[in-house]
Amino acid sequence: MLNDDLEHPIPFTQALLWTHLWGIGSEELDQMGVAPLEGMRGRPLATHPGLLFEPTECSAAQANWAVTMIFEFDASLVLASGDFILYASHDSDLYVACRSAELRDGIAREYAEFWPVRIGDCPAHMR
Repeated sequence: MLNDDLEHPIPFTQALLWTHLWGIGSEELDQMGVAPLEGMRGRPLATHPGLLFEPTECSAAQANWAVTMIFEFDASLVLASGDFILYASHDSDLYVACRSAELRDGIAREYAEFWPVRIGDCPAHMR
């Protein structure tokens, strides 16, 4: 979903990844997800849940985001442009908050064939 190709629907410039919640599954499975995040961060996830990615770190942002989604951790990715906020939930839902209806509609068109798109259906804490 994130890409450093400027023609991509969600261009990457800089982003903040915040991991909100983990530890929902088994302890062993949880550690499988926490270990790579801590390895990439160089710090404990419990004390450093946020990570800033510079414009040259698109692949690192993609890798960290993928880990949070694979292990179903609750996490938000806030793009520096302020155009999009991505929120992944342990309930296997992905929410995309857009700055404008035009951006929202473009994302809905781009990804509708891959995922069900519901407009206006996001958790209260994302509003």
